[in-house]
Amino acid sequence: MKKVSELFEERWRTVHERSASGRLEKSPVKYKAKREVRSVTTGPRLGHSLIDFLCFDGPMLLLQYAIISRFSTNILHPGVAVLSVVADYWFFIGVPAMYV
Repeated sequence: MKKVSELFEERWRTVHERSASGRLEKSPVKYKAKREVRSVTTGPRLGHSLIDFLCFDGPMLLLQYAIISRFSTNILHPGVAVLSVVADYWFFIGVPAMYV
């Protein structure tokens, strides 16, 4: 399987040549060039991670806090334990994995 950096595409360029009469003529020539790899710069990547935090992680942490504070008398309640594990997995493993 080819890497993204090893892909080629066909492009056209204009070549200027002198004719037998001495005039400059333009002719299109097809050639193969490496395909340019587009990647996201740091600014938009950081912006997307902040938006993801505000839309997904923030509400998840608030929900976790609300449920834990509701069952704060019994911290070993199964609902609290499951939500805590899910929220911690999402925050510490799921979110960074999206940006790798």
